[in-house]
Amino acid sequence: MALFGKRDTPIDPRPAIEQFWLWWASHRDEVVAAGEAEDTDRLRGLLGPAVAAVNAGLDWEFRIDKDGGPHTLVVTGGSNLELRGLAQRWSLGARADDTVEFAPSRPADPASFATTTTVEEYDVSLGETVVGARIDQENGRLDVSVHHPLFPLLGDRARLEVAFRSLYAALGEDGVERWLGEVKAVADPPIDAFPASALPPLTEQLRGGKPRWIELTGKSRFGAVRASVQRPLSRVDRPLCDTYIVVVVPYPAGRDGLPNTDHVTTAVRDFRDEVLRAAGGDGPHAVVIGHELMAKRAYIHLYVDGLSFERQPVDDVLASWPFGKGKISVRDDPGWRRAARLL
Repeated sequence: MALFGKRDTPIDPRPAIEQFWLWWASHRDEVVAAGEAEDTDRLRGLLGPAVAAVNAGLDWEFRIDKDGGPHTLVVTGGSNLELRGLAQRWSLGARADDTVEFAPSRPADPASFATTTTVEEYDVSLGETVVGARIDQENGRLDVSVHHPLFPLLGDRARLEVAFRSLYAALGEDGVERWLGEVKAVADPPIDAFPASALPPLTEQLRGGKPRWIELTGKSRFGAVRASVQRPLSRVDRPLCDTYIVVVVPYPAGRDGLPNTDHVTTAVRDFRDEVLRAAGGDGPHAVVIGHELMAKRAYIHLYVDGLSFERQPVDDVLASWPFGKGKISVRDDPGWRRAARLL
């Protein structure tokens, strides 16, 4: 259990990011020339060390637009969500550029469906990938089964590689994380299969829905549990929120450890909203995940931008709680692991 009142102090990435952009100002033209010449070795020699100096776990890609549009420099944490916020901060440091755009995750790449890639010595055409999809209304996500005609010949890891390459091509990295739930690579085509490239219109049906509050009940080793959480809520929608806060306060309870009156339940909900406002309000720098009620304690879970968060306003709200002394814990958690069970 975390020690309440203490706070992790992660390394501030801003100096390294600033150094990258100083480097870019001096080497931009070289990078663009190497990209337009399709000189991958030169690109690797230029961008590899510069990106690694920000964080060795970051990946990069320089996409050339041969139709006259802007090129794109992607710096991404890939599937490592702990680096998603760092990539976002990197992109926010960019200066306006008429011929190069900067992206903190790989965008969708529909052109990939016209290409062939080699997997386990087989030439795999991504355009032959099909999916079956089921909408998970409660969580606002799609559960998908992905199939390719060569899957019966491929091992499990190779199947997943092809599946995710196809999904990333259709939706981009953030789209896969935001809209997809369970992903299976299956040997037989789903009954309702359609081309993987046709996934974007289906996710548009989910895009219009705003997060809503879901009430959950259950049991833990402490007894009865009641929770109220926002769904859907994705890490990639709040990339700067890299710091976890839990505020814990006591309340008058019945024998089951839950609030003994509706007045107490309402007070917890209002307190949760006050804590969020004190942390900066709902937006790119703060988001509340929800709250849990159990064992005569309310647990308020939220994430904030650790580089801009000021604790004193939250402490002031905490001091106003009428039912006893509360506690606050602040922890660096860029991967949103500590509240994962509520997402």
